[in-house]
Amino acid sequence: HGGMRFSLLMLEAEERYLRDIGAMHSPLVPAPHHPLPHVRGRLRICTKSIFFEPDPPDLPILRIPFKYVTGVETVSSGPPQGGRITKKEPMLRVETSMITSMRANNKPSPYVQHSIQQEHVFTALHSSLDSFLPLIMQLLASSRLNFEKSAEMLAMIFSEHCSRFVFDFSCLHHGLQEHIKIQCVAEVQLPLVSVPGRVVITDKRIYFQPFSHLFTKEVFGTSLQNIRNVIPRKHCHRPIGIEVQLKDDLQAFDGLAPITISVAGYSSRSSVLFIFEHKEDRDTALQELTVLNVGVVLHQEDVRSNLLQLQNAWRDRRVTNFDYLLAVNFAAGRNFNDLAKYPVMPWIIADYHSLCLDLNSPSSFRDLSKPIGALNDQRLASLKGRFNEMPEPKFLYGTHYSTPGYVVHFLVRTYPDLMLHLQRGKFDDPDRTFSSISNSFRSVFTNPADVKELIPEFYSDDTSFLLNKMDLDLGRKQNSLPVADVELPLWATDASDFLRQNREALESEYVSEHLHLWIDLIFGCKQQGEAAIAADNVFHPWTYESKVEWDEHKDEIEIEALLQQIQEFGQCPDQIFLEEHPSRNSSTASKEEKTLESTSHEHRETSCLPSHRQDEDGERNEEDGKRKDEERGAGGPAGWSSISGLTSAGSLRVKDTITAVCFGGQEELLSASHDSTLRLFSLAQMQQLRCFSIGQLALSCIQLFPSQAATDLVLVGSWDPSIYLFSLEYGRVVQEVKCGHEDAVSSLAVSSESSGPNFLASGSWDATVKTWSFLPQGLSSTPVSTVCEHETEVKQVTLSSCSGRGGSLSADGQVALWDVRASGDVRWTSRAQRLTCLTFAGAASMLMGREDGVLELVDLRSSLDVAVTTFCIGGGVTCVESDGKQWVAGDAEGMMTWGLTDKNAASSSVRAHDEGITCLAVKAGGSRLAAGAENNSISLWDISTS
Repeated sequence: HGGMRFSLLMLEAEERYLRDIGAMHSPLVPAPHHPLPHVRGRLRICTKSIFFEPDPPDLPILRIPFKYVTGVETVSSGPPQGGRITKKEPMLRVETSMITSMRANNKPSPYVQHSIQQEHVFTALHSSLDSFLPLIMQLLASSRLNFEKSAEMLAMIFSEHCSRFVFDFSCLHHGLQEHIKIQCVAEVQLPLVSVPGRVVITDKRIYFQPFSHLFTKEVFGTSLQNIRNVIPRKHCHRPIGIEVQLKDDLQAFDGLAPITISVAGYSSRSSVLFIFEHKEDRDTALQELTVLNVGVVLHQEDVRSNLLQLQNAWRDRRVTNFDYLLAVNFAAGRNFNDLAKYPVMPWIIADYHSLCLDLNSPSSFRDLSKPIGALNDQRLASLKGRFNEMPEPKFLYGTHYSTPGYVVHFLVRTYPDLMLHLQRGKFDDPDRTFSSISNSFRSVFTNPADVKELIPEFYSDDTSFLLNKMDLDLGRKQNSLPVADVELPLWATDASDFLRQNREALESEYVSEHLHLWIDLIFGCKQQGEAAIAADNVFHPWTYESKVEWDEHKDEIEIEALLQQIQEFGQCPDQIFLEEHPSRNSSTASKEEKTLESTSHEHRETSCLPSHRQDEDGERNEEDGKRKDEERGAGGPAGWSSISGLTSAGSLRVKDTITAVCFGGQEELLSASHDSTLRLFSLAQMQQLRCFSIGQLALSCIQLFPSQAATDLVLVGSWDPSIYLFSLEYGRVVQEVKCGHEDAVSSLAVSSESSGPNFLASGSWDATVKTWSFLPQGLSSTPVSTVCEHETEVKQVTLSSCSGRGGSLSADGQVALWDVRASGDVRWTSRAQRLTCLTFAGAASMLMGREDGVLELVDLRSSLDVAVTTFCIGGGVTCVESDGKQWVAGDAEGMMTWGLTDKNAASSSVRAHDEGITCLAVKAGGSRLAAGAENNSISLWDISTS
């Protein structure tokens, strides 16, 4: 394993590593990702995929996800002639429709997906096929289940796998002279990944045994004498962690982490962060280490007391601003091994355009008394206006100043594998990639969704995060320029000079006089409560430990969604100062000791609350939309009556999978399906009236033509790819638009504003979203604009009737929010659990369904990455509709769920089909609902109102 290229960073989110086998790989169909017929390597089995790591380092590692596997069987014949296996052995043949190749030539680069039906044969070299085939069949079976059941089955498989690992007493360093005190299950937290295993504490050493044979050693450990400090820590706001800080033997746990982060003499190797399953396990381990008199067990009050001594040294100028800030970070629970709690440092310089940086001028510096989001008065005024209108709990900023994504954003050139893991095998969009210091500062100063601070690397002497030394292919921006080294300010001669001047600015007299003000915001008295509101320093509630009420979250899926949100979207540091932090230039006073008093959970006073940020046009759009929503009201022409229940009104059947349904006249329903037919049904008679064949390929979507003068016209999208305008009265196509997309049209959406022009938006498998204008009796022959370009095929588009905004969803789960009138004005978001559908919920909100059965309500005036509230649907959400006040969703198990968009509102559900629901439609006014399904049927429902 010494030259192993494979790492845990190649796994998907929530995927677990199980075992590996020496194997010979023989692709049956020659493919560009494997030019050799037979290759030795290791077959690695994980909970969601199989990896094959070839021995030749120039060949890529292959990943076969179980969800794309179409067949698995054993083959009794031996390998073809020329292979290195002489005797015939049973072989494993895997048929798959997609395979991913990664790290070709042992270089970090975007993963390449090969979507083609292919077969691969694996022959075990030193073990029996029977030893791992049952496991593969179990994992394959789990991939066929819905999200919840699959998660349960994988958890059971992994639990059984872990139970096989019994601590090997022969690994005890002192043999029979060593006595085991406790054993418990825990994970070692590493950058973006964790390693599950068993912690064993003896009277002489501490050990960690991973629950896999992936690593260089079966057991890692160090002597108790090598432990400097033991500190209880939190993980996702829960008190279940222990940080063990080491003295000298920093190699003790080498081999566990895929990367090591080092900054200015500080290293992720200098400590080990253990995360336990339960607080009771953590407390038992902590108590045992205390009894054994290991190093110094530092509780929070001890950490603060030590910090007071360092604070005095800082004020005496014996400790630099940089070292003091890092010490404050460490005292507040920040750590180089947990990117969700990575040390946070302030932007210091505000001048990135002058030829010479003047550190004697106050105008060269950022105002440290304000959080990043409050530096721009115009942006702040917009946010505060929204803040005052919002119900409790309120927040100003939906995004945070420190998240794993932001850390990886800055460090992509140093640790590209972190970005590939976070972005599912690709680098970020070139125009979003960290490429310019001045542009980054301009973004945090003006962008309504960007309030990130910096990381310690900006004040170190290591230039690697600024230079593309690995020659990474980070793409080209819209101006056709490649993303290479980071563009530096004019006053910096090179990367080293930039860091030198940045550090000089941090240590300058101006910063020394004002740094305590920033500490108050991030770590101190202005972090929470009324002081935070007064300082315009209020973030999303879930970024604060004291605002997460775990007792309110009983459902496992809901808890996992909450943990994921906390882990991905920012955590405020522990509040370690309750009083104003003293200035570096003030005299020592007894008041400082008060600043370090205990801040128990019960005594924290917090008021954390939703954020809204938009430019002036966005504000005006949303205010207009809100007014229109209020004027329209529920039950109006476009609104629904309040749904109190659904009563079955019968069902209709067609010959193939239904892709779209739409209510036509008063008692008519339209459907589109894979058999290229558009069908018109009478709901009064519950029978088909007419069936029209349009084109040669499947129909994907339908929309009514938005004109009172042409009520018989229907817009139809097709795989061929065309947009058809079809007349129901004459039973024929009256217009075919062919020059819009280069691949299948997958979705259509129509804006229906009563005032102003209407638009059509179309999404396609060619990954683009285009807009079209309407003519009195037809559609413009060419698109008005391409408003958005995704990286994979577009699955759905939706338009707001009130705000001029549109949304689109691609097959990889990425959502884009764009303005119909402003091409290029796009905001993006995605989730670890893939997004599957979306719709606007009024002018300022959007509902987004996920494959794990969670429906998110997102405030568009804030960050797209943070849900205002979530609703648990059950099965994977496949479709959703809303009038702004209510919603109804279908899932992959045939259930239909509905509820109000109010936070914590209850929802109700009913079984609509025996198979997954593919589409929904609610009749204007909310009197009837139709649901199409994979079983070729449409169920009709009368809506009971309250």
